[in-house]
Amino acid sequence: MGSVTAPLGRRAYLSLVLAATTAGYSLFGGDDVSADSPTSATEALLAGHLVAIARNLDGAVVRPDETATPVQDALDRVAEAGGGRVYLPPGRVSERGPIRPHPNTGLYGFGMNVSVVRRGLG
Repeated sequence: MGSVTAPLGRRAYLSLVLAATTAGYSLFGGDDVSADSPTSATEALLAGHLVAIARNLDGAVVRPDETATPVQDALDRVAEAGGGRVYLPPGRVSERGPIRPHPNTGLYGFGMNVSVVRRGLG
């Protein structure tokens, strides 16, 4: 399964704030990413989850501890909704399979050595 470590320094936190507000989410909750997820995209990212945002998708959260391919799963959900963005959390995310972006999808992190995707083993 995927695993996440999230050392969050000042630079990573500021990047997180900027990405969340650019994506239309507030820092103070009330964004209803989904019924069983944290209350905002910021909280989801801080918790180490990936956030998928698309026009026809009300912000989906992909939990790396529930799938071996969290990045690809998030990209697939955005593609099914017609395209959009996938935000990686600060820290490391393990991905067991290949990552194949779809047309009209983007993958965004919080900078070099802040959001890291690594190949998970067995």
